[in-house]
Amino acid sequence: MTQQIDDVLSPGQRLIANAYRQSANGLYRLVQLSDGNLVVLDMTTKKALWSSQTHGNPGAATYLQPDGNLVVKSPEGKALWNSRTYGNTNVRLVMQNDGNAVLYGGSKDLWSSERGEFVLAAGERLRANAYRQSANGLYRLVQLSDGNLVVLDMTTKKALWSSRTHGNPGAATYLQPDGNLVVKSPEGKALWNSRTYGNTNVRLVMQNDGNAVLYSKADQSLWSTRTTR
Repeated sequence: MTQQIDDVLSPGQRLIANAYRQSANGLYRLVQLSDGNLVVLDMTTKKALWSSQTHGNPGAATYLQPDGNLVVKSPEGKALWNSRTYGNTNVRLVMQNDGNAVLYGGSKDLWSSERGEFVLAAGERLRANAYRQSANGLYRLVQLSDGNLVVLDMTTKKALWSSRTHGNPGAATYLQPDGNLVVKSPEGKALWNSRTYGNTNVRLVMQNDGNAVLYSKADQSLWSTRTTR
């Protein structure tokens, strides 16, 4: 008898360390690693296609909450990462045959790992060494451990743009709900900002052309690193 492959995480279910959901074709897995990271793995190459960047938190688990939010939590219950999809019912997370992990609310696509790779959504942050990478893999927007936010050319390893906030170890970058992109010190002091406050439902996209662009809800460019290649 062939074992049925489970590709769906349902509301109220969780993934503890080393648990996973696998695509029906067996080529991809959404795995909760023992170090705390939630990843989409290509089972052929063993490479991560997406990660929650929550490593360094052994014992963390991933929960699909009844309110529709997908959350990686520490053993103490602290939210380390979430999909920001609360307020939705009839949700399910599907590890698809195309390598994309998609959170559906009914027939609506609420969140996907493919989109999460290159988009920083309002309310999300980049901690030290966290990044968003262009879909073609050629560019990264990276929060360096020294406090600097940079756009890196992954071929040359050179910075195309920086916030010039180095010398502030432990700093993090926040895309605030008010639309402002801010690099903050560990104490919460603003070290740099995009001066785009007063905008809601914004998103920051690390594009295939090397430009990191902050878009409004209406797809208007509010700010960019001006690093188009």
